[in-house]
Amino acid sequence: MITVTRYRWTLDRYHAAIDAGLFEDQAVELLRGDLVIMAPERESHACYSRVGADYLRRCLGQRGAVRETKPITLPNQEEYWVVDPKHRHLKVFRDLAKGQYQTELTLTEGCLSPALVQDVVIEGRRLYR
Repeated sequence: MITVTRYRWTLDRYHAAIDAGLFEDQAVELLRGDLVIMAPERESHACYSRVGADYLRRCLGQRGAVRETKPITLPNQEEYWVVDPKHRHLKVFRDLAKGQYQTELTLTEGCLSPALVQDVVIEGRRLYR
């Protein structure tokens, strides 16, 4: 039996590869040390992104930032949210310790509050309907 060891990309090496033009013809993202090839954005994804982001902006007001479908580096963020309109769920990553999120929540219905603004209540289905 062969033992396979995966190569874990660091953020610095990932950015250096982008700067060197290594991924010019591919849409890739670095997620938890793995390179993931991203599917092209379709019209429905663009619509859900805008509608969900507008809803979050109304809920948060000036108390938070919403960034939709743009490259982002999130070093040492206490929490981050990923909306998946295709599968109709929200993934929330929390409790960062030693560079890894200890908690991963998947919300398909119901409500959730961001960790830093717990008096704001977000309806999960409003992000991807």
